[in-house]
Amino acid sequence: MKNSLKKIAFITVCTMTLSLTTLAQDTGIEKAKSEKYNSAARFNDEQKALVKANMEQKKAAKQEFRATFTDEQKNIMADKSLTREEKIKKLEPTLTAEQKLMWQKNKEQARDNRQALAKTLSPEQKLLLKKKSSEWIEKHKKMKAESKKDSLN
Repeated sequence: MKNSLKKIAFITVCTMTLSLTTLAQDTGIEKAKSEKYNSAARFNDEQKALVKANMEQKKAAKQEFRATFTDEQKNIMADKSLTREEKIKKLEPTLTAEQKLMWQKNKEQARDNRQALAKTLSPEQKLLLKKKSSEWIEKHKKMKAESKKDSLN
């Protein structure tokens, strides 16, 4: 009887210790996440609304621009063997003056939208977004380099 009580007590203590260790690790993970993506990096309601409006405007402009495509231009864009850059190079000579003007206006509007959002950001948000952006760029450069290596092999 004494041995079984000792075993039960030992198992209970081990289980509680393991549970507390796991809880501490989970808390540590949450703390790390909150430090990495500090609340200062999150957009406030005004900024979220601005981002959403910008995305909707960009999407509408893209649809409007693509609606003006000729069959030749649609074929260029549908060609899966071309990269984005190759598609743009092939597409540019086929654009009409109206399409070029529309494309330029869309680029200017996107730039203006980015500047409007940038004006609303706090210094902390700007710093964290710049850091996230540079991390994203580095990650995609590595992926692109790896895909080039794979395509050469």
